[in-house]
Amino acid sequence: MPFFRSALRGSIATTALVASALAVPAIAQERTFSFSIPAQDMKSSLRALARASGQQITFDSGALKGKRAPALRGTFTVRDGVARLLAGSGLEANWGRSGVLVVRPAGRAADASGAAYAAVPASAAAQEPDRDIIVTGSRIARPVVTDSPVPIIGVSEEDIQASGATELSEVLTDYPAVTPGLNLANSTNQINASGVSSVSLRSLGSNRTLTLIDGRRTVSNVLTSNQVSLSSIPQLFVSRVEIITGGASAVYGADAVAGVVNIITRDGYKGARIGGRVGLSSQGDSFRGNLDFLAGERFFDDRVSVMIGASYEKEAGVMAGQRRRSLESVSYSLAADANPLNQGDLGITRPALSSTTPGGRFLASSTAGGGYFYYDANGQLARSTNLAVYGWETRPDLQFSTPRTSYIAAGKIGVDLGNDIEFFGHLQYSRVETETERGGAETASETDTYGVLGEFTVGRISRNNPFVPAAIRALTGSSGLQWRRRFLELGTYTIDNQRETWRGWAGLKGKIADNWKWEVSYGYGRFHQDQIRTNLLNYDNLRNALSAEFDPAAPGDLSRVRCVSAAARAAGCVPINVFGPGAITPAAADYVRAGMKLDALVTQNVLQGYVSGNLFELPAGPVALAFGGEYRRDWQRSITDEVTRLGFGSASFIAEYEGNIKAKEVFVETSIPILADQPFFHRLTLDLAARYGSYNIRNVGKMLSYRAGGEWAPVEDIRFRAQYARAQRAPTVTNLYSPQRDDADTVVDVCDGVTATTAGTIASNCRSVTGIADAIAADGVFRQASTSIEGPSAGNPGLKEETADTLTLGAVFTPTFARGLSLTVDYFKIKINDAIGSLDGDELLRECYGNPEGISDNFFCNEITRDPDGQLRRIVNRDLNLSRITRSGIDFAVDYRFNAPQFLSSTGKFDVRLLYSRLLDFKTIFDGVNGVSVSDEKGQIGSWRNQGQAQIGYRDGGFRLRWKARYTGKAVDSNERLAIAEAAGSKPPFLRVGDRWRHDFYASVDVPAGDRDLRLYTGVNNAFNSTSPFLPSGTISGSSQNISGEYDVIGRYFYVGFEAKF
Repeated sequence: MPFFRSALRGSIATTALVASALAVPAIAQERTFSFSIPAQDMKSSLRALARASGQQITFDSGALKGKRAPALRGTFTVRDGVARLLAGSGLEANWGRSGVLVVRPAGRAADASGAAYAAVPASAAAQEPDRDIIVTGSRIARPVVTDSPVPIIGVSEEDIQASGATELSEVLTDYPAVTPGLNLANSTNQINASGVSSVSLRSLGSNRTLTLIDGRRTVSNVLTSNQVSLSSIPQLFVSRVEIITGGASAVYGADAVAGVVNIITRDGYKGARIGGRVGLSSQGDSFRGNLDFLAGERFFDDRVSVMIGASYEKEAGVMAGQRRRSLESVSYSLAADANPLNQGDLGITRPALSSTTPGGRFLASSTAGGGYFYYDANGQLARSTNLAVYGWETRPDLQFSTPRTSYIAAGKIGVDLGNDIEFFGHLQYSRVETETERGGAETASETDTYGVLGEFTVGRISRNNPFVPAAIRALTGSSGLQWRRRFLELGTYTIDNQRETWRGWAGLKGKIADNWKWEVSYGYGRFHQDQIRTNLLNYDNLRNALSAEFDPAAPGDLSRVRCVSAAARAAGCVPINVFGPGAITPAAADYVRAGMKLDALVTQNVLQGYVSGNLFELPAGPVALAFGGEYRRDWQRSITDEVTRLGFGSASFIAEYEGNIKAKEVFVETSIPILADQPFFHRLTLDLAARYGSYNIRNVGKMLSYRAGGEWAPVEDIRFRAQYARAQRAPTVTNLYSPQRDDADTVVDVCDGVTATTAGTIASNCRSVTGIADAIAADGVFRQASTSIEGPSAGNPGLKEETADTLTLGAVFTPTFARGLSLTVDYFKIKINDAIGSLDGDELLRECYGNPEGISDNFFCNEITRDPDGQLRRIVNRDLNLSRITRSGIDFAVDYRFNAPQFLSSTGKFDVRLLYSRLLDFKTIFDGVNGVSVSDEKGQIGSWRNQGQAQIGYRDGGFRLRWKARYTGKAVDSNERLAIAEAAGSKPPFLRVGDRWRHDFYASVDVPAGDRDLRLYTGVNNAFNSTSPFLPSGTISGSSQNISGEYDVIGRYFYVGFEAKF
């Protein structure tokens, strides 16, 4: 491994030197093509050039009407070839940010981030002579120069490559409006979704972000929620990604509450491409590598196009033991926030060890003569009440990020059937394998409950058990022996997942007369998850094995101990000795060991069709209309094994259930040009859309989504845009029908650190719990043993749809005197009523123990279960229609493309992008025990007040350089903590977090070789190693690994790659 690391780092440096050495000749060696295009109309010439070069070119058909192009014969670059075709035509060509060549009348300002154009592949342009552009967020075909009433973020193929990321979710979360949903760092504690990668727009959750592929719905990659994993699409298959923020349910249906992420794949590609990349962190870990393949060809006079692609990706996991900061044994008690004396040094525990040890801990801290019995490092029985003396360090066994292996393939076909009818088909397959380690070996204690509803208890060990040491037996009462133990003899608790996804679409599209187009398609998706959880405990077997006695035929013979229950003996029971490290025999370990399985299946069937075209002409232009319908059926089921079904396993219980949701919808959309080329009305347009849906859900039934928006450009350089939209989201199958299904959760107990003198309502209510009161009486303080608890979720058949109202107001400035410059500002406000969700464990605890009336007859307290020692065991996260979620903010964007100064280069070009987002409001409002409760999330980690991105790129021929910086502003761990600290006048540690800058650098060079191109690239992400703030266990956003997955947790990361085109 040291040799490999050295070799990889050396290859990165070598590639950088080669790129620099080749930069100068590469500037003059932009790829050339042989053209033989006759003199003809401009449209045909541009399509012929696009077909020959593979360059995506798009244009407004009306702008080219009547224009002719000269013959083009010889060898030219695309840039020179287009320049020759356009010479003297009054047209100009500009490269859009997505890499598309846009042809428009000379003098028009180039569209940048404020524009909403989308690219038409060259092949498609060649097949459909008058094809306009379909913009994300609309089904109406538009000219490329048409803008949108809402902002759209475009992420190009070059943006994706220059990111150095192996998956799309990492690329997209660099943009201010996009936050991580699930990723390899924050999903290690997940049961169903470990290793999934998704995104969340406006931090409103992945369930409210609709992910599309080529504008079409796709099946979810998670059983328990509607989330599309972006790691399941071949990278070279992706042409670009468009992100639209704001309600889009009127166009795409339910789920598009926060917006849409539209992954647009290549179309009609001709040629072959092979790419690969390897990378390694500066710590020598987190290896990532991928190989990608893409090939396409045209047959039968270009009437048939076929394209296939594949990817292999390997990502090595990182253990906490590989990172020094994650080995720091620290925890924090939130109770210290309210202490006025806390000026940053109270509430901290070092070392923060687990009370569950490999040799076992026995009896109680109050036991006469020295408290607990435990086994020391030499396996000797000892006594202590000091956790720092006998505790166990779990951190080396924790996983920092999940290892993952992906096998991905895709194919597309297009067939021109004649008579303006085309058949299209698209198929994708992915198999993603992950292996998550869940913190070493399983643990158990006498208070552990099991069964579907926790109706059984493992129980105490009888003092007559033959394995009980004499010193412990002498102090054990008739009720039995308290105990807790870590079962190292069973091995490491792991979760192996294999996720297999099939996605397919097929359909027909064509023309009706000159101005009308139609499309009918069928989509099918199938997601299958095969999960095995290994080296767990079978609690029922453990209970039987702990109830042991001497064989009556051999009293006193420890080799002849047997299980007390005759039925258990007949079923193969093996007595277990839990006293001392390594005391458990292999036979006993096998008897109590359990494996738990999940077989999950999700399918989706979608049949849709629509027609679009121009109704009639107004003086300002044609009135466009699109209308259609959609039928969708989502179905899912889960099957488990007998141990899981009975609730006997030590891991989270997963329920078996089955259900489906059917939706029938019709939609209509129109775009009306009201005025054009008038004083103070260079352009005035109105966009309207509505969708009516019927669901087979009891409390949903009919849903109506709509939107109204428009643009007003008083002059060519400035335009104002606005949109009001109503979006709705129906509950999912899991939301409705799932019984309680266990999951792990990390929750900080509000009672942790409470003493007999701690003041306040929360402390008083905590002391009313018998187990907590007993702990305070014995130890002087109540301490939470572990922040990892059972966090089962539960469906609710009484749910209704949530409704979101979104307002967007903005302005776009594209000055004609500074061609290539675009400045935009947009205000947004989203208000979600009857929001579907569950209160997290921290909120439930605050509502329960913060009630001045006590904890009896309290709905929130009913969801909380503690064991006899007062320790949190379970908090149920039940889906509810919460009152309201509100979020508002302002987005700013600057895009500028300009030529390099002559002293630097006569052909070089710069592009600059600045993005900034200011969060004004983010609240969840619900009915609490004391009336309306407000959870303010603005300014917390993950909901930063200020976010931004800056990017500067330089390109000269085949040489490219790029610098990108991501900014996240100052934050607090929790606004609730902040309020408590400010009221007490304290300055607790781990509360305030400073801002973070992450800098990425990228360089590439194209090396032409005849009809082949080779691109070499290298880069470093997070060059200055800005990682997650130190947030230990006990904080709201932190973890036992001392990190938050909302930040970069890997750190400085080097990569090299290549891409060859044939």
